[in-house]
Amino acid sequence: MRELAGSLSCYWPFGRNASRDAVNGGPRVLRNLSVGVGWVLLGTVTTQLGTLLSTIVVSRCLGRMLFGKYGMIQGTLLALVSVGAAGISISVTRYTSMYWASDPARVGRILGLFSVITCLSGILFSGALLFFTPFIALHVFGTADINPMLRLAAVSVLFLTMNSFQLGALVGFEAFRTIARISVISASFAPAAAFLLTRMFELRGAVLALTLSSALLWTLCHISIRRECRKRSIVPTYRGLLQETNAFGHFAIPAALSGIIGNIAIWLANATVVRTPGGFSELGLFTACNTLRQIVVFGPSVVNRVTLPFLARRQSTRGSFALPFRYNLAFTAAASLATAFALFVFGPFILKVFGHDYRWVGGVAIPLLLAAVLEAVSAALVHAILVRNRLWWQAAINLLWSVLLVGTTALLASKGGAAALAMAYCTAWAVSAVLLGLAAKLLVHYPAALSATFDLPLK
Repeated sequence: MRELAGSLSCYWPFGRNASRDAVNGGPRVLRNLSVGVGWVLLGTVTTQLGTLLSTIVVSRCLGRMLFGKYGMIQGTLLALVSVGAAGISISVTRYTSMYWASDPARVGRILGLFSVITCLSGILFSGALLFFTPFIALHVFGTADINPMLRLAAVSVLFLTMNSFQLGALVGFEAFRTIARISVISASFAPAAAFLLTRMFELRGAVLALTLSSALLWTLCHISIRRECRKRSIVPTYRGLLQETNAFGHFAIPAALSGIIGNIAIWLANATVVRTPGGFSELGLFTACNTLRQIVVFGPSVVNRVTLPFLARRQSTRGSFALPFRYNLAFTAAASLATAFALFVFGPFILKVFGHDYRWVGGVAIPLLLAAVLEAVSAALVHAILVRNRLWWQAAINLLWSVLLVGTTALLASKGGAAALAMAYCTAWAVSAVLLGLAAKLLVHYPAALSATFDLPLK
């Protein structure tokens, strides 16, 4: 076993120098990360609780069939937002965190460029949903009765697309305390709106609550980002935007393609389940069980939000990001495994909260818990790709992930829609985690060799 552990260290991002690095800078790195993690933890816990309460309220008010339709509407909305804002948030975070202290003028141009892009993109995709709603409702979902709800959801697409840029900038500014305040306000409003409007207007009310919550979130972020810019003497400008096309082309475009491909694949996989017998009911079951997956990735996502701007800043000052990268990866693996095991034990009791229509189905819940662990680890590994500016690698891996998700769902859907979708997620994330682990090993331990081989800059 000792020889096996030694051989694995040659292929995993934890190298043989990890202990030496920990001695040279570990406490300081951990101290810097812990400050941001505390505020992000508060904000994310509040957000997740608000989302969980909203989901439980809607599921109990609507029942399994209507909740399945709600899940499909919500999935369509999020898919369009993810396509419309693909790559924007992560790009703004990276460049804002790298340059807000050293080059405020460039950050002003970056903010101006991406604000224009997200505004135009939000208008485009909101209009597209309004125009194609009859076709989507009838020919994709197989029912015309959700037509009005899809039109109502189109308003959310506009707000959420523009908000992705604002949240990315706040993370880049490391304004984690501000994000926590926004999360508390938004998470307090969402379940209350969901309860009142769903009880009054059923499915239409649930969708209206989503729209109002997205509008409130955009307003709070807009006010906050203006305040953060004033504190740093940064003036968002729309002049000289062509100077930043390099940042857009080398980072934002491949990041956008990754988001677009992945979210289209998720939407197609959901649509495949919906088209099977009892499809909406199966999707409702999957949506409830998917809450367990969200709980697993919760803790790692908190740390990941803090780690990315920290790693990018270390890279911009030519410092080593290997040590905080390893800390983040270790925490992600340990936290996700521990949480997944706990949910395996207590998951049946948690699902009962959603109502009597929802029960523990091992063929759905267990693959989703495994997929969640693999997803959390993959999210930590992808930081090496983001910091080293190898976004086309991520796009290629994400394309394979998407093919596996849709293909596995289509292959297994006839045997049970929810179980097929859960197994597809598990398969796709397993393959992606292996490939991302190999990529991270190369980028963390052999950056100079890679730069010479491909003749590409690492910044």
